[in-house]
Amino acid sequence: MSRRWRSREFGNRRNEGAWLGNLASSYLALGEVRQAIEYSVQAATIAVEIGDPDCLSTNLGNLGGAYEVLGDLRQALEYFEQAMQIDRERGDRRGEGIALGNLGNIYLKLGEVRKAIAQYELAPGISREVGDCYHESIRLGNLGNAYGDLGDFNKEIELCSQALEIDREIENRIAESFHLSNLGDA
Repeated sequence: MSRRWRSREFGNRRNEGAWLGNLASSYLALGEVRQAIEYSVQAATIAVEIGDPDCLSTNLGNLGGAYEVLGDLRQALEYFEQAMQIDRERGDRRGEGIALGNLGNIYLKLGEVRKAIAQYELAPGISREVGDCYHESIRLGNLGNAYGDLGDFNKEIELCSQALEIDREIENRIAESFHLSNLGDA
């Protein structure tokens, strides 16, 4: 018997919601988006029932990611905005920074570059504040790319160089390669 079903059997809704969220993340990683959505909705429903804003925010973010994969960017935007609002209300700065970055990504995909920049400009500072160098680097790079989309290549170079410096400090070779490529393009 799986832990999820034992959690349900013993009436532990919090654990059941957590397991459903984990299943959703796993299915999304496997590319089984519809199954991921189903589990995320179930987990979010439990989060609302038991009043767990952390679980709710996480699963709204998962739903945003799933709808982004499906190409339903407006629906993804809605879920990411809800997740960001919850994180902001409860003072989860790390979650807020991630949600802002996700919102920026969606706005960029929608071709709304200035709205993307508005989101991206807030995210690196929050990541820096909470010591999340990994996301700080990503958001600086994304912000640089957005400025590049506007033709401001000097700003793109400045921001991607900052991201590259962080990548080297934390030894993130994959992100380092992306930022070097972006610098080359700029």
